[in-house]
Amino acid sequence: MTADFDATTSTTARTVTRIWTTELGVPALDPDLWLPHAGATSAHTLRAHRALRAALGRDIPLPALFRHPTIRSLTAYLVTTPHGPTGARSR
Repeated sequence: MTADFDATTSTTARTVTRIWTTELGVPALDPDLWLPHAGATSAHTLRAHRALRAALGRDIPLPALFRHPTIRSLTAYLVTTPHGPTGARSR
């Protein structure tokens, strides 16, 4: 884990970390660990997607979770990519 990522400084980072650690049943995750190496399956990703949409209150394209398979890359994507409210159609 690199020192520049601190899940305590970003609400989005905390949310992504909390959802993935809960989903995988682990106390902590390295933000640079490829989530499939931590045990994430497609089913975990679907549940995490649903939880992220609810927690962040916005639409997130499901493929984004597969294209950004680490906590750090997913957090960066979510912070820099605007999305409509949950229920909006994704493209």
